[in-house]
Amino acid sequence: MNRLLASNFSRLKKNRIFWAACVCMFAFGVALVVNKYLDQVMYHSVEILDNVFFVYAIAIGLVIAVFGSRFLGTEYRDGTIRNKLIVGHTRSRIYFVNLITNIAAAFVLCLCFLVPVLVIGIPLLGTLTVRMDIILWMLLGTFLLAVAFCSIFTMFSMVCSNESAVVAASMLFLFAFFIVAVVVNAKLEAPEFVPYYSLSESGGMESHMEPNPKYLTESERVYYQFIYDFLPTGQAIQYASMSAIHLWQMPLYSLLVSIGTTAAGVTIFRHKDIK
Repeated sequence: MNRLLASNFSRLKKNRIFWAACVCMFAFGVALVVNKYLDQVMYHSVEILDNVFFVYAIAIGLVIAVFGSRFLGTEYRDGTIRNKLIVGHTRSRIYFVNLITNIAAAFVLCLCFLVPVLVIGIPLLGTLTVRMDIILWMLLGTFLLAVAFCSIFTMFSMVCSNESAVVAASMLFLFAFFIVAVVVNAKLEAPEFVPYYSLSESGGMESHMEPNPKYLTESERVYYQFIYDFLPTGQAIQYASMSAIHLWQMPLYSLLVSIGTTAAGVTIFRHKDIK
């Protein structure tokens, strides 16, 4: 396994897409901080570092969907996987080494965002206002979320040998589940009462509050909140907006997603016909 890891990390260091992704994450972090600072100066608003610190939770899914699919896709295109099997490496070992490589790359990409946000953000916007234990728990959660994304997109890349199809499937999956997360969030945030407008006897408009038919019952709220917490995209939105209410549960869900997708990916890859 050590030789496979060394080979993958050597490829990673030379991979232009990886370095381009690092630059993009770094620039994204700088841009967010500078934009918040300019808003503070121009509009005399109060901007805090908390508002941008965890935004990478959303960006990392998109970056890994593209980078992971392209990086692992070259193994089929160049015949690297077949060569690894010929020299005696097992399919499970190849799969896990590729997953570890993706996870390591994802962690580096997260740090490429966090470092400039801290270095530039603290002088411009001040320190984080949230308690340190919550910050550490959210850091753990976002890094496990990155592992979940890596597990999903590694599965796609290893079970399908068509690089273009994997990239397209990964992007479609990501955007589809972001849409699902947004819809679920909208249902959770629906108000209990909504204004109702009608014409008065004098011909003017009058309003009164009525129960919202879209407001979730207690049992429905539990169900939708579970979906929102379980979906990696739902977690990403909650971490980025710092609106998570189940901080201890979401890392466990990320672990379950990682274990489930990895188990499925390894099982399928073991029986895949590699030409």
